[in-house]
Amino acid sequence: MKLDRLCLDISTLAEVLLKTEYLDSFNRYRKSLYYQRFSS
Repeated sequence: MKLDRLCLDISTLAEVLLKTEYLDSFNRYRKSLYYQRFSS
């Protein structure tokens, strides 16, 4: 039971990390496009 709970926590944590990583890179990409548009 405890092991299942641990595995669930790890998979949830991995999912959260993947989502935040994806959002972070997306925001960085969007920000760079935004700067390019206004710098030229």
